[in-house]
Amino acid sequence: MVASRGLCFASLSLALATAAIAQADAARMATFARVVDLAGQPVVGAEVTFAGGNPHLVEALMPVDVQVATSDERGRARADLLPGRCYVAWVHGPRDAEGQLPISRAHEPSDFFAAGALVELRCVRLSEPLRRLAITGTEGWQADGPLRYFAMTPHPGLVTELEPDADGLIAKWTVANGAVEIRTADGQPLWSIADGGLEVGHGQPHQHPVDVPPPQQVRVRAVDENGAAIAGATIRHRTSQRATFLRRPFQSASVLQSRLREVGVTDAEGRATVVVPHASDPLREASGRMLLEVSAPGRATVVGGVWGRFVYVNGRRLPSFEGEELPFTLPAVEPVAAVAGLVPPGTRAQLVAACKLYTSPNQWQTDRRLFVTEVGADGRLQFDGVPPDVDSMRICLMPEAGGEPFVCSSLTGRVTPPALLGDSGPWSSRFARLRLQVLDASGGPARGAIACVMALPAATVLQRESVFRFPLDTTGRGGVKVTAGEWVAIVVTPVGYAAALFTAAGGEDVEVGLQLQPLARMKVVLRDRDGAAIVGARVRFARSRATGGPSPLDAALYAFERGVRQSWNQLETDAGGALTIPFLPTERIQNRVKLYWPGGVSVDFTVEVTDEPLELTPK
Repeated sequence: MVASRGLCFASLSLALATAAIAQADAARMATFARVVDLAGQPVVGAEVTFAGGNPHLVEALMPVDVQVATSDERGRARADLLPGRCYVAWVHGPRDAEGQLPISRAHEPSDFFAAGALVELRCVRLSEPLRRLAITGTEGWQADGPLRYFAMTPHPGLVTELEPDADGLIAKWTVANGAVEIRTADGQPLWSIADGGLEVGHGQPHQHPVDVPPPQQVRVRAVDENGAAIAGATIRHRTSQRATFLRRPFQSASVLQSRLREVGVTDAEGRATVVVPHASDPLREASGRMLLEVSAPGRATVVGGVWGRFVYVNGRRLPSFEGEELPFTLPAVEPVAAVAGLVPPGTRAQLVAACKLYTSPNQWQTDRRLFVTEVGADGRLQFDGVPPDVDSMRICLMPEAGGEPFVCSSLTGRVTPPALLGDSGPWSSRFARLRLQVLDASGGPARGAIACVMALPAATVLQRESVFRFPLDTTGRGGVKVTAGEWVAIVVTPVGYAAALFTAAGGEDVEVGLQLQPLARMKVVLRDRDGAAIVGARVRFARSRATGGPSPLDAALYAFERGVRQSWNQLETDAGGALTIPFLPTERIQNRVKLYWPGGVSVDFTVEVTDEPLELTPK
């Protein structure tokens, strides 16, 4: 048994319900969301959307499940959800008899939860009309048919086609970091409007103008490392990137999915002329973002184009650009591959690569790219086109029959995980199976919570890139298979937390038991100088200070502390001017915040446990 941060307990029966996960489609579980307003009163007739998948896996590895329910007279909305998935939920509409629209507080969905959980969703009622998008500039893009419009949430979420009306299109999404995507008649992405329609208009309904840039021609040439033309290279325009619901600092562990439109194929001379949306000639007047990805069999996928005020060639920024065509040099590369026959046919796999986009000869920023494949009948698992110069990579595998995913830790450079190399036994013997059981603070099962595993390499960035979330069932049990090494298991819920270090060895089961400890809480009361309560004040983060060197466990918990801190965005002082701030009590981190409201702000104060509520007044 592994000792946990919190209460350690023994003699746990940790037989995981993997059969229920493998047969998920036939074993949906009743799951409830309670919808309340800021005063904690039930909201009747609210529409609640449940969306489940995995923020670390694309839909090809784990399909997204979406269910919609309506809250009853007690504010409860029931949905039958699938085991084995991480869900989020949010509130949106419909308008009531007074014309008020309930939506999730701050447009943010819930934290991740699993089937069988009980979730509370706080919402506000809005009387103002939602902003509408008035789309112009589409004339040059409709030669092959009318453009189409789609509302997209982050992943795992929804993609819904919208119908334009006489004034434009009405965007009805209320989830933070969503987008409205404009697509060609055949469904390829053309242009994206981030957070389109999420904002709320004030006063009379108004239209938010959106101008789609006109078509611009760009000449492209693809050559190999010796300068010889590459015929048949595919050119794709990266129109945007779809993020996940993961909060900071874990975006690096998500599957950031580039939205790509195929715009051309090179001829015998390696040349092609492609058409992209841009305000002017991208190569003559660089501005904004226009990135192209060029790929060919057996060669690295190369990125170039415009980012900001500069032109990038072969992933490197140029001080100036004078040419008439955008060159791409595609070097020959071996695939990132496992030993043939090691992984069973039908296994689906993904590789997330932190590629380098150079802003100067010695400085670069991360350009995350996703590669997905499936093991064929010949037993070969390989990812083609991965560039030779990458900062780090991580591979995840999903067996054809479903069940627990296989998770590799993030590795520095272009390196195949050792578990996928050599000939020392079947692949299942090269991974350790984590068998986790979690109890809540009262000693009962942590029903429907989400657990995380995080590898412990020396580099903090690699540690965060190795995070993987998986659900717990109604008995508080769950599992995942991981590569050999040092890991930490962490569970952080809206009310409690626990963490434990464990060592994984190939072919072995690792049993870990955790019991949640309550999150620390600080109560503050805000009054004006006459002693009257100030209602509706919100928390604003001021700064934090770290002291001392953290242990591996403290470093892991600190990453989750930032996630708990983000929940402060949804807090407001009540009718008595009171507000309770939950926080993860890490000894080395000191957070200072203040309260603000229209026309005022409080003094800064440290978030800490106090015997009595902290009395605050305007600064």
